[in-house]
Amino acid sequence: MRNDTLGLLIVGTGGHAQALASWLLAEGQHPVAGFIAATEEEAQAAAAHVTPLAPVLGWDATLPNLQAQGYTQLVVGVGDNPLRQKLQQQAQAMGFVCPALTSQRAWVAPHVGLGSGSVVFPFGVIGVGCTVGEGCIINTHAVLEHHSQLGAFSHLATGATTGGGVRIGPLSLIGVGACIAPQMTVAAQALVGAGAVVVKHVAAHTTVVGNPARLIKAKVRQG
Repeated sequence: MRNDTLGLLIVGTGGHAQALASWLLAEGQHPVAGFIAATEEEAQAAAAHVTPLAPVLGWDATLPNLQAQGYTQLVVGVGDNPLRQKLQQQAQAMGFVCPALTSQRAWVAPHVGLGSGSVVFPFGVIGVGCTVGEGCIINTHAVLEHHSQLGAFSHLATGATTGGGVRIGPLSLIGVGACIAPQMTVAAQALVGAGAVVVKHVAAHTTVVGNPARLIKAKVRQG
């Protein structure tokens, strides 16, 4: 039986999951039911350090039992892009709803749609005309400027900033404090290192670092 009042399940018990839970609980707009670990062993180990926020309710294999109890909503609190994609798609195939979540302290321009399971952390900014795919992370103080695109299951890390008209492909990671100049394209599964300044297009499956950003690795896959 569906029971949307039971609260939100957060898949993951690591730092990202805890950071997500902390502001959800502080703001109170999305009640947090508890965490879901990857395994029974992880659930036991995680109980001590996440219980002050919310209980550990189970692990991946127990999700059908929790669903039978009436839990319907779930968000994946995992920073790794391919793993987040895998876990969200598995949950959706089971029938869980993965809502998009936006902090009350973030700013998202009117009419910007967020894909299912995407999360905008406190002080994140999404400008007018942007599109955000499913399962994305716009982390604390990250800025996706006007008319930019963030592909599915990508992560705009803490303090990362884009100019207007930037296109970021699926499963890409824009590192902490990185800056992407206007109209640049960062293709699928690319990694932009922390503090990098991107002034040229970034090819798929590559890693760039530095100011200006330079290629250090090609055809790299995350995960």
